[in-house]
Amino acid sequence: MGRGRYYSWWRRAGETAEGLFHANGWAAHVAHALRLQGQLHVDRRDVTLPLSAPLAEPLKVAFASDFHAGPLTDPRLLDAMQRAIADFAPHVLLLGGDFVSLHHRHISGLAARLQELPAPVGKFGVFGNHDLWVDDTFIRARLEAAGVQMLVNESVRLAPPYDELHVCGLDEPGVRQPTLDAPSMAPVRADCC
Repeated sequence: MGRGRYYSWWRRAGETAEGLFHANGWAAHVAHALRLQGQLHVDRRDVTLPLSAPLAEPLKVAFASDFHAGPLTDPRLLDAMQRAIADFAPHVLLLGGDFVSLHHRHISGLAARLQELPAPVGKFGVFGNHDLWVDDTFIRARLEAAGVQMLVNESVRLAPPYDELHVCGLDEPGVRQPTLDAPSMAPVRADCC
């Protein structure tokens, strides 16, 4: 079990039973065929930041979240996500957590898809509550092997020519208080004030 809170024994028992009942993803396949499962949502925005000098090429950032890989999510949704991000060709890929549902082993197929996505300036992720209810150490290892740097109350400076910018990842509030006071967050605090 991961380090998540608010994951009672009855919820764990219920999700274990749900995972067994939905083994092999039959319900997700049926729901997808009947168009009852959620659809991929793509939203594009332009953001202007006050940088010291204009960039030669605008920074393209893709954000994806709430994959919930497992027997309740049809793999075709994950394939559509992968195609949409690849078509956008981002410099940076930000991943907002809830990579899996019901069991940590479901990260494998998603991690393989994420590994195939090019993001030359970096791939960064944070954990969601579902990730922390299972084995977040296992999930971290698989994602980092796929080239995703997981951030927990940390910040990283992007590579040149985008090195005026930092990516910051806070811990999931259900685990402990996200904090900007961690030593690894100091560069963000200095730049933002």
